[in-house]
Amino acid sequence: MEGVLIGIVLLAAAGIGLGIGLLLRKLIFRGINKAAAEYEAKHGTTFEAEMQRYIDTLNQGFKIKKIRPMTRFKYRNDELLCFVMRFKIEGKGTNFLGIVSDSGTRTEFKAYELSIFLSDAMELLQKLYRLPKREIDTEYLKYLPRLQNENKFDIPEDEKIVFNTKVKTFELDKGKPLGSKAKFTMTERRIFVYNGFGTWRINLAEDIAALEQGPNSIKIVLAELCLFGTVEVPRLASEFTFTFFDEDFARFAEIINNTVK
Repeated sequence: MEGVLIGIVLLAAAGIGLGIGLLLRKLIFRGINKAAAEYEAKHGTTFEAEMQRYIDTLNQGFKIKKIRPMTRFKYRNDELLCFVMRFKIEGKGTNFLGIVSDSGTRTEFKAYELSIFLSDAMELLQKLYRLPKREIDTEYLKYLPRLQNENKFDIPEDEKIVFNTKVKTFELDKGKPLGSKAKFTMTERRIFVYNGFGTWRINLAEDIAALEQGPNSIKIVLAELCLFGTVEVPRLASEFTFTFFDEDFARFAEIINNTVK
């Protein structure tokens, strides 16, 4: 009897968990569908028409049979939107992945797979967004003194640390805060930042498109969009701004301005 009772309780708990999951999924898709309708109304078109227009430029004769937005994310301070689409074409049973965004529409007819669709979508978006990366002066970095790993980042022994601090504020895009007094370390290859929730890494040779200096702050414009968050609530960033305490700013500005050309 006790075993049966435990089984009933476990079954009930599983049912409740499934019900909550289905409810959350329904609410998520309700939000996506509402945003999709607003996007189509604003642009005076439909996702099907936009994707079909792009496919027609490929001159392959494919016709869309069914299309559905699966998730969306915002970037550049919520100014631009990207919708990840799942669609079928006539004569084929495969679900394909594509994007319709304020930066453009694109598909490479890659199969839509739930476990990796977000990273696949990012690859498409990067091809629309990518900015030229800046040149790095590695010779300058060679002559900077090697520092200790004060912030305890996982950095290989052959990677030289040239700057350590805690930044006053850490923000993405136009003023969206990611934390204060975040740990900040620069090596001759990368910048590491830990804000208490996760570690962010900026590759000096690959990730930097521009620098902008403000009062005690340095903004780094990214050559490629940075994806973070979750599958349910994905987020993108195109730039980071670090505000330094007075005693650190002059030193970091000297290093970064002599490194990024």
